[in-house]
Amino acid sequence: MEAKAANKGARYGIPRLAATRAVPERLTPFGLEPKRPDLGAFVHFFLDDRRFERVWRNMERSVESLKKFAGALTPDFSVRRDMPLAEQIWNVYRGMKIGETMQEAGIATIPSATWSDERSWEFCFDGLPEGGVVAVSSVGIGRDPVALRLFRSGCEGLLRRMNP
Repeated sequence: MEAKAANKGARYGIPRLAATRAVPERLTPFGLEPKRPDLGAFVHFFLDDRRFERVWRNMERSVESLKKFAGALTPDFSVRRDMPLAEQIWNVYRGMKIGETMQEAGIATIPSATWSDERSWEFCFDGLPEGGVVAVSSVGIGRDPVALRLFRSGCEGLLRRMNP
C-alpha cells in the first residue's frame, strides 16, 4: 500500500497524492471493460467525463470496484481553456480527491496531470507528487495548433515544477 501524502495544495485544498514508481504494462478504459476484464492492467479515465462522472457521485463503491485491477490512473476531468477557472479548479480537485481515496484503499494510483493554459498552472500541479510517475493525455488536442502549443508548454511546466 502506498503511503498517504502529508499535505494538501495550500491555496485550493487539493489533495497531494503520494508518489509512486508503478509503471503499468497495459491500460484499460474505465467502464468499458470486456466481459473478461484485463485484471493485470491499470484503469484509465482518458474518456469523455460523462463516462466516469459516477465515480465522483459514488466514490466508495467505484473505488471498491477498482481494487480488482493492478492499479488506476486518477480521473482526468476536463480542464479546458474555455471553462471558467473555478470549474477547472473543481475538476482538478475532484480527480485528486478520488486519487486520494484510491490510495487510502490500497490501490496503486498514478496521478493524471491536466491543464488548460498557463493560468491553470497555479492549481493544476497542486495534487501531483514530486518525483513520481505521472500520466498525461493528449486526447482532445487534435490538429489545433494552439492546443498543441499549450500542451507542450504544460508538459515543460510539469517537468520543471514536479520533476516526474
